[in-house]
Amino acid sequence: MFQYLHLSSNPLQGKILEDIGNLHNLKTLALQDNRLTSVIRLQIFNISTMEFLAFEENNLIGAIPCKLGNMENLKKLIMGYNFLNGSILASIFDISSLSLNNIISFEVWALYEIGTLYNLEHLSLNNNNLNGPIPNFLGNLGSIEKVDLQENNFISKSPELSFITSLTTCIYLTKLAFGNNPLNGILLFSIGNLSTSLQYLYGDNCDLRGSIPNEIGNLTNLTTLSLFGNELTGSIPTSMGNMQKLQGLYILRNKLSGSILDSLRELQNLNGLDFSQNQIIGSIPSTTGDLQSLSDLSFAHHALQGPLPESMDKMLSLEQLDLSHNNLFGNIPKSLEALKYLAYLDVFSMI
Repeated sequence: MFQYLHLSSNPLQGKILEDIGNLHNLKTLALQDNRLTSVIRLQIFNISTMEFLAFEENNLIGAIPCKLGNMENLKKLIMGYNFLNGSILASIFDISSLSLNNIISFEVWALYEIGTLYNLEHLSLNNNNLNGPIPNFLGNLGSIEKVDLQENNFISKSPELSFITSLTTCIYLTKLAFGNNPLNGILLFSIGNLSTSLQYLYGDNCDLRGSIPNEIGNLTNLTTLSLFGNELTGSIPTSMGNMQKLQGLYILRNKLSGSILDSLRELQNLNGLDFSQNQIIGSIPSTTGDLQSLSDLSFAHHALQGPLPESMDKMLSLEQLDLSHNNLFGNIPKSLEALKYLAYLDVFSMI
């Protein structure tokens, strides 16, 4: 019984053969990264055993066939980077566990069918041209673990980003990514009510305003927090010291003010920390040297004053250190010679 057909990354040209539809036990058909043209053959969608179907990076045209719903065992559908058009019919949402990333010209009305997929675990709609509001009924997806909506033209139904509040009922959620959409909203305290299973939160470059809620510190299993490139104001929440599993904290290019918190010393697992291009004042705390797992640190483009702390010689994992464009003064501590992995050091404008 022929079950797997891998023909990806070849110089295949022309049409997809109709005879493939006769392979009734086929589970995997991988045709990505070729030069195939014409429409997608309907016969392929009669193969009910299909689990993995990939046509990505070809020159296919036309609409996605409505027979797609016949493939009840399909888990992954990869059809991006073609010239497909039209809408995806409701039948596609009869398929549990389907990943829809990189599908071009996905009409936003199809999102309204997603709310009925109670067993859906991964929803990936990133890097498309989707628009309209992010629906609140994402909260109906009781089994959802990963939601990736990045790189689209989504907006929010309300300035309060109500879709985030709706997702607080999803107790298995480990990843929420909505960056690079023109949401133009504010983060409410409800962000702290997201699942304690949450590990990855990406909300960069989406016109967020207001302050970062103190309740964000409730997300104690978070390993990556990325909110860079927004219009966030106010000070850095003291509760961030509770997020002791954080490995990456990126809030650069906002309008945050206040000082660098001593409580950040609690983030012993951090390997990337970037607060650059905000409006932070004061001095660099000596407790910064306690972040001994850090490999990349940037406090550039602020109004920081004072000398570099001697304690920074304890940051033995440091590879990149950018403290440029501040009002720092004094000498670079000779003890920093102990940082044997340091490959990039920028203290431009240090007096």
